[in-house]
Amino acid sequence: MHVKSVLKNMDNANVHIEDNPHFLLEDIIEKSKELAAQGTQIILIDYLELIGTNIQNPNCEDSELCIIMQELKNLSKELNVAIVIFSQLGTPAVYNNPFKYTPNSVNDNTDTLMFINRPDYYHINQIEQKEKGIAEITVVKSHQLSEAKVVTLKFIESLDRFENLN
Repeated sequence: MHVKSVLKNMDNANVHIEDNPHFLLEDIIEKSKELAAQGTQIILIDYLELIGTNIQNPNCEDSELCIIMQELKNLSKELNVAIVIFSQLGTPAVYNNPFKYTPNSVNDNTDTLMFINRPDYYHINQIEQKEKGIAEITVVKSHQLSEAKVVTLKFIESLDRFENLN
């Protein structure tokens, strides 16, 4: 299932918001199955660092994050539902992988990987000589792309909204 096809139908979507900051992966799996049975086509999870789990996985002995990512990828395939996971990078951490800023378990278990960068927010406009109010959306991994692609948008802070520059 492609996210693009799902987003076309968002106007008529039945939206369910689960606002529990201490959700376990097991709860997410159970709730996702219920929602998929009711016709849900996309699940948004905000955010990755708040998820915990008691699931054991011999392929991920060293990382709870690895277990969470593998289980969510398997769940997406099982339910034929797009799962979008949000995460916030506190400080750039360079890992030994082609995407540099995310752990291997995230890169290995995602179909699409995107970053949003707002230089104003991090006060690096002067350093990078970026225009104020600009946001860069970088798609670093996708089935449709052979290399990273950057889309530049205008960020309207008072509305928390992104708009085309044109």
